[in-house]
Amino acid sequence: MAQLVRTKEGIELKVFDERPVTRSFVRGPGVTILSRGTLTLNRAAAELLGLPDAIELLYSEEERIIGIRAAKPDSPRSFSLRPNGNGSTYQSSGKSFIDRYNIPHSSSIRYPAVQDQEGLLLVDLKAGGVDVSMPPRSDRASE
Repeated sequence: MAQLVRTKEGIELKVFDERPVTRSFVRGPGVTILSRGTLTLNRAAAELLGLPDAIELLYSEEERIIGIRAAKPDSPRSFSLRPNGNGSTYQSSGKSFIDRYNIPHSSSIRYPAVQDQEGLLLVDLKAGGVDVSMPPRSDRASE
């Protein structure tokens, strides 16, 4: 429900709360599931895992929680984790994982992540994330 503000003159104004989400929604560790099925970890999330070269992906179908842990690059179950550009994000191709568990990825969604006592990074899909998809190029000029 939108917040209302009333001026001294009695004019009722509604606070606009439909602003597009900024890229910095997740201040702490975060994981984004991109629309193409790629997983992106922000630097804080990758650092919790020790900035590994590879990760393993785990999933609880009942709880709808993704688990991510550091792995040896030569493990048959590992996915490579590569830094993007200046190293503020790290990317892994998890499409086969996303498809296997029918994890929604029609748009790019950013989720907060927490680390458990065993060092596993957990992403709770039930908690909801924020759509950080880029608008089509033709729509960007109007922002």
